[in-house]
Amino acid sequence: MLLVEHSSSTSTESTGFNLDELASVLMDQQPNSKTADKATQALEKHPYVCYVCGHKVMELANHRRHMLSNHQMDLVGIPVVYDDNPYVNQ
Repeated sequence: MLLVEHSSSTSTESTGFNLDELASVLMDQQPNSKTADKATQALEKHPYVCYVCGHKVMELANHRRHMLSNHQMDLVGIPVVYDDNPYVNQ
């Protein structure tokens, strides 16, 4: 167990641990090559699936475009209606 005093005036000898022991503990915690490779790999992409018709696309922008053009909805299913001429008084 490491004993560490939290005082700015303490020296390394009075903290209750030696630096060699700390270095060996930190070296044991470094990832091995297999976990390091997994950490640097790109995440697996999952398709965006339309909940109306089941159409699958890999990019969010294409899914948004599909929902707007085919179902006149945003991504969460709220109907989107565009006024063709917003300057005309109603």
